[in-house]
Amino acid sequence: MQREELTEQIGKLNIKIAKANKELDELELKYKKKKVRNKELDGQVEIILRALELYGYNLDYMLNSNDSSDDTRQEKKSLLY
Repeated sequence: MQREELTEQIGKLNIKIAKANKELDELELKYKKKKVRNKELDGQVEIILRALELYGYNLDYMLNSNDSSDDTRQEKKSLLY
């Protein structure tokens, strides 16, 4: 092979490498965005689960408080549905 042919092949390989690096950078950016989004969703799920837990405690207290009669408990249960 002549020197010119080798130089041309090296140039073509450099172009392929540059394109591959660009694609890699784009994939890394997409991955980072998804990772951030997943962290946001995890935080939101934790908040929702905590709210449901507190809601459960409130329902339990409301339905099982000592000052409630059976009629009052039934009335409170009917309000839930």
